[in-house]
Amino acid sequence: MVDGAADSSQTVTFTNALRNRTYNNAYFYRTNNTLTQVQEEIEKNRIWLDLIASDSSYVRTLVGYIEGATLEKDRLFDAYTKAGTAQNFYSIINDEVVGIQGRPVPFDTDDKVPLGINITASETHTIAIGAVDGLFEDVNQAIFLEDKVLNLIHNLRQAPYSFTATAGRYDDRFVLRYTSDTALNTDDFESLNNTVTVVTTNQEIEVKSSSENIQDITIYDILGRQVFVKKDINSIAFSINDVVFNQQALIVKITLENGQIVTKKIVF
Repeated sequence: MVDGAADSSQTVTFTNALRNRTYNNAYFYRTNNTLTQVQEEIEKNRIWLDLIASDSSYVRTLVGYIEGATLEKDRLFDAYTKAGTAQNFYSIINDEVVGIQGRPVPFDTDDKVPLGINITASETHTIAIGAVDGLFEDVNQAIFLEDKVLNLIHNLRQAPYSFTATAGRYDDRFVLRYTSDTALNTDDFESLNNTVTVVTTNQEIEVKSSSENIQDITIYDILGRQVFVKKDINSIAFSINDVVFNQQALIVKITLENGQIVTKKIVF
């Protein structure tokens, strides 16, 4: 449908003369007709992602790379919706919410797709691959989920991603992507991770770096809420004693002077 203003001067009339009880519908079941051949010739590579609540209820969104689609609003490929008040999962085009999004081919492995969620309960949720087709049927084509709050890039091919957050709408936390952070390879990341330590002693959190000065420290609770932030530290060590501790898990995000980020999980 081409959406537009109503024109009261035009009418569509349906009559019984249009009925045909003897119509042969077999054409639509042929495997070699023109319509089927045209559909098969259109390149389409799709990922269905599920947002799953703790009671196993889920909502699904689709991102597809298909011939004819663009990065902008496409009448034939994008299905616009509303975030609403119920549990919802969607991608975003220019700050607009879409349940189905078409993106152009050829597929670009550097593409990044902002994802949004609306959750109704403060509990653990899971994001997982529901189905794939086209080039994504190749298990060697990576599918990653970036959590911008915790500064994590998770491989959805290996396992679903579980997170905890308070009820609400989140449009700037998750990103669908197809490459991991190339600034560090695995060995470099492990080496950097080992140079930063986080120790809890006597109602304090002590953060130390043996390689680079610490620039910023941000601490989140398991619901993703920011409970502490300190910027412009410019030191190899920093002690924190003004965080409320009550036997909870915390995520400590440390930004070093060279811009690299290390994330540590602690329980205090």
